[in-house]
Amino acid sequence: MDTRSGSQCSVTPEAILNNEKLVLPPRISRVNGWSLPLHYFQVVTWAVFVGLSSATFGIFIPFLPHAWKYIAYVVTGGIFSFHLVVHLIASCIDPADSNVRLMKNYSQPMPLFDRSKHAHVIQNQFCHLCKVTVNKKTKHCISCNKCVSGFDHHCKWINNCVGSRNYWFFFSTVASATAGMLCLIAILLYVLVQYLVNPGVLRTDPRYEGADPDSRDHRDARAPAGLSWLGAPGPAAHLPHLPEYVPHPKPPIPPRLGGQSCSSYTST
Repeated sequence: MDTRSGSQCSVTPEAILNNEKLVLPPRISRVNGWSLPLHYFQVVTWAVFVGLSSATFGIFIPFLPHAWKYIAYVVTGGIFSFHLVVHLIASCIDPADSNVRLMKNYSQPMPLFDRSKHAHVIQNQFCHLCKVTVNKKTKHCISCNKCVSGFDHHCKWINNCVGSRNYWFFFSTVASATAGMLCLIAILLYVLVQYLVNPGVLRTDPRYEGADPDSRDHRDARAPAGLSWLGAPGPAAHLPHLPEYVPHPKPPIPPRLGGQSCSSYTST
């Protein structure tokens, strides 16, 4: 029997048990980490990266003194940028075997594997599913349903296989993420210590002017008495300057003549 026959098989014993649930390989092979469906681990990874980046550069680093602030922007910004680049590369690379990338049509559904005809998916360096000859270190990934050169594991965080083509990009992703977290922890420790020891040091950035008591007193002086507790100028601060009101003096009362009242005087 020709083991390289192109006829499809009937069952898929390559399915695995995950928490006592049968997981079948996708019928359409996945190209890279952006092939649908996306894994929720991948979505969480990018959400955490965007959230930590926004908080680090928008909140935490501005708390640092001027001398350290620019150093933190350069070092942390370089690490975060490097992590972004290698993370994208590790996710976008197709780690498949070279013969698979040259001869495989990713739009075509994969055949089903039948162990009654073949003991293993890859025998004598030939894959019965991909229908190509592969090298010795190639393994068939059940999550991507394709042969991966130098297969290490399938990473759910990048939603892609880790093989010889993207291994160092994956390693750089993990290393840069670790370095970025260490920088963030160092910044947070400094902010926490200064908050407990000398909180005034954390108010040097202009965007935190509202936390300065002097600036708050200056705003309270402009606000009406009823609104001073709000820390913001009241409506009277926006009105044009009005001239000061000066009351007019009352007209003088005529004096009395010979003990007579004013009314009797006028009647005579």
